[in-house]
Amino acid sequence: SKAVTLAQREIEDNTKSDQSEQIIADYLLLELLHWFKNSFFTWVDSPPCSLCGGRTTIAGNPPPTSDDLKWGATRVEAHRCTQCQSLTRFPRYNQPSKLLETRAGRCGEWANCFTLCCRAIGFEARAVIDWTDHVWTEVFSNHQQRWLHCDPCEDVCDKPLLYEVGWGKELSYVIAFSCDQVIDVTWRYTAKPEEVRKRRQECRENWLIQAITALNQKLQANSPKERIQLLQLRSFAEMLEFLAPKRTDQQSYGGRTSGSLAWRQARGEVGSTSNNRCFVFEPNENDVANKKFRLRYCASTDTYVHSSDDMHHEKDELKGWDNYTYQIDSIFRKVEHDWNMVYLARTEGSANASLSWKIDLSKTNLSVKSLSVFASTAIYEDGQVIWTVKGENGTIKSWAAGNEIIECPEVCDCQEITLSAILSGGKGSVAWQHTQLFRQSVGDKNEYLLDIQINLKNN
Repeated sequence: SKAVTLAQREIEDNTKSDQSEQIIADYLLLELLHWFKNSFFTWVDSPPCSLCGGRTTIAGNPPPTSDDLKWGATRVEAHRCTQCQSLTRFPRYNQPSKLLETRAGRCGEWANCFTLCCRAIGFEARAVIDWTDHVWTEVFSNHQQRWLHCDPCEDVCDKPLLYEVGWGKELSYVIAFSCDQVIDVTWRYTAKPEEVRKRRQECRENWLIQAITALNQKLQANSPKERIQLLQLRSFAEMLEFLAPKRTDQQSYGGRTSGSLAWRQARGEVGSTSNNRCFVFEPNENDVANKKFRLRYCASTDTYVHSSDDMHHEKDELKGWDNYTYQIDSIFRKVEHDWNMVYLARTEGSANASLSWKIDLSKTNLSVKSLSVFASTAIYEDGQVIWTVKGENGTIKSWAAGNEIIECPEVCDCQEITLSAILSGGKGSVAWQHTQLFRQSVGDKNEYLLDIQINLKNN
């Protein structure tokens, strides 16, 4: 896998050979997150009807049965089928072993079962509860000697500002729980500590500190001295981390992806639909020497390749579709787990969307000799995608969506090129799915459905 390859490369570059197992463990964690999200656990807004398989809606909270309580489900939801009107029970299980069987739920079930999986393969993991209603996991990295934020619902690792910056949450208390320690980790998850302090009104801060200290003393009463000292050292390191100012401009954050759009909107966790990163591609030394620039994108692996050769090295790979765009408005990467397909699409509920990539040759003495674009597009109903290539002199080449290689002589002699796509149209509540960019099978890991090729010439 990609993670194994990267781990091997880091091990080769690392001068401390005794750290190889720790490096592999970090990459194993990333693979575990991805597997859990995409292959193992299922998100449930409303369960399908247990009789006819139809769509259901929430209809109340019946009392738990003795069997429900046996598996920690003190809360049960009833969902009524919109077709046959029968009721389907949805116990909210808390027992991790039961969740290995059901493999379904919302963030509580996801974090509960993922934490179990982490511990089962040897990671130190702890559950993290956000008092504004979310749950995730933290895993200790022996290689990095710090706790890593892991959200299995989002397939995200080490992005602690995701909730405040991406989802727009107004955090107050974030507490981590393990078998032998409780820690107030709120300050890992905020870049606005003063605002958070004003919202912490549930109890006096001194009382919270004393309560956590007393609880830790009870949890560690029978722990070996060495273990207690290790936990104290880690706590001290965490306090130093919490004091360091947080920066929000180094990573890509977005709104929540798990759960239905209506559910996320009701919770105020959709985040901003616009993201103007203004990333600009520039030719590298090989491009200049060969007088060729080529950029490809594979939606399956969510990876760009900046290399003029069909065969490329890992250093030519750029991960994350939205990390290397010039502008984005209401676009996200959709993975269809039932059909095993992946593509870029409009965000749910949006009538229009756009994105663009920019290439700048101005730092060289080269300009465009010829330019071609292959941008595969899937259109359904009356959806519409318009592609545009524009040069800095205002020259434009536009075409409707298709699956052909498009030559763009209009931008010859230009040094700044912007490729844009505008998505619109479609019918009904799923209109956003009627315009799809780079649709391909999840297994097509070597197929590039965006391919920009530029032959260069001296000015």
